[in-house]
Amino acid sequence: MCVIYPYKWQRTFFKIEQIYSKYHIVCNDGAPSWMNEFLEKNIKDNKILGNQLIYIDKKKIVYHCESPTGILNVDKMSVKTLFRYGSNTKPITAAYILKLIEEKKIRLDTSLSEIFPELNNGKIRDPRILKVKIINLLQHSSGFDRMLSKDVMFEEDSTPWCPYSIDKLKNQVLDFYPGQYSAYDNRNSCLLGMVIERISGKKYREAISQEFNLKMRNINFSNGPYVKNEVKYNFLYNEYRFEDYYKKFDFYALSSSAGLIGNAYSLAILLDDIVRDDKYNKFLALTEKDVLCGKKNSEECFNYSMNVLRKYNNSFQFKYGNLPSSSSFSLINKNKEIVVWMGNAERLDYRFKFEVFIADKIYLSN
Repeated sequence: MCVIYPYKWQRTFFKIEQIYSKYHIVCNDGAPSWMNEFLEKNIKDNKILGNQLIYIDKKKIVYHCESPTGILNVDKMSVKTLFRYGSNTKPITAAYILKLIEEKKIRLDTSLSEIFPELNNGKIRDPRILKVKIINLLQHSSGFDRMLSKDVMFEEDSTPWCPYSIDKLKNQVLDFYPGQYSAYDNRNSCLLGMVIERISGKKYREAISQEFNLKMRNINFSNGPYVKNEVKYNFLYNEYRFEDYYKKFDFYALSSSAGLIGNAYSLAILLDDIVRDDKYNKFLALTEKDVLCGKKNSEECFNYSMNVLRKYNNSFQFKYGNLPSSSSFSLINKNKEIVVWMGNAERLDYRFKFEVFIADKIYLSN
């Protein structure tokens, strides 16, 4: 694919802005030194200038650091600046599902065909779909694999079948047998959103907003266009997406998988509330019986809400989020310490594993 790239001349000036952002990182009193180090690495290696980083320690003390998006925006970045959460929406969807389980309205082993009995009527292209359970959707083991079949949630200029028609699930073909292993796919969270709508009797956005008091937290759902106080995203190193990318996707359909917008502080406090409330039992789940991994030992592992880091006895869970030129990350450990990061560009250096860097720093400090 040939791309005519319009920003090349700006990359020289960007190197100056990198230096500027590095020396204008601001942290509150007492913030651990690793937080500044983490932002410096993102500015240098990932070329992400605009950063928010929140750390809630085991004493529930909140630390934060921010860096500006560039020389012209030094005063525009604050702890209140808004970012798109991307896939860090998924843990919030999972929390609502876990609440329904705690209320005994559904079970981990409840099948989609129990919740949507219409799936049992008429022809179904792949009968394995009737075997998909709630636990499979939470652990990304439903049988959908975006590496093997089309990720309809991010197909450009088209309307995905999910969340608009559960009946069209009968026309889909799974990539593997449900529960066999984990393979990350956005269709899982979309289907969980449909489950929430069916069980609650409310639209997904309404149910989530009410359950988690999103308005009070200054968290909202994105409809695509940029909003007031949203960060200026950097597309300089994005070869295939530009600032108007949102016109190509259905953001309402993405509500349960990548729809939320807020700041790092708001997400960190929300996650802190969730892990300390028994209503969302198993959100923080780090035992072997709660974790399922991919086909190969080196592949991703999932519990009921996030990825699990197979280090330090599986004592950390984490989640990356990405939209074009927007990145997020969250991490929770067994002590309920929480880290949330937001960045105004996509990561470029995938060798820099956030979960490993942060887990090492927190583990060694405890």
